[in-house]
Amino acid sequence: MYPLEALSLRRKRRSLLSRARGDVLEIGAGTGVNLGYYDASTVASITMSDLSVGERLRERAASFAGGGGVTGSGRSDSRRPGSGETPVHLSEADAMNLPFPDDSFDTVVMTLVFCSVPDQAAGFTEIRRVLRPGGQ
Repeated sequence: MYPLEALSLRRKRRSLLSRARGDVLEIGAGTGVNLGYYDASTVASITMSDLSVGERLRERAASFAGGGGVTGSGRSDSRRPGSGETPVHLSEADAMNLPFPDDSFDTVVMTLVFCSVPDQAAGFTEIRRVLRPGGQ
């Protein structure tokens, strides 16, 4: 990636992810590069999902979570935003068939991913299903 493109992308990530709040689901988390852009004072928990969870994502999740811990199965208990503990849950999941109950998240994020989802309508349906009323 060219330096100016990278700078522009960092600015866009910062702008988008600083607005995340509550329980967050990130679909297509990849290596977890977005973790550095979330505001721990407004995020209660983050679930990072991808088709496969790699070592770099695990490392970044552990660094971000601090005292909140990282889990790889089941849902983390949510902490209050700003408590200094932001649990991170890692999940192998398909955007078209998310393994979470209805109304599970306040914020759902996908960056540079949706173009790779074979059935985008199914992906949007799943996002709506797992978003809580008033979610973003």
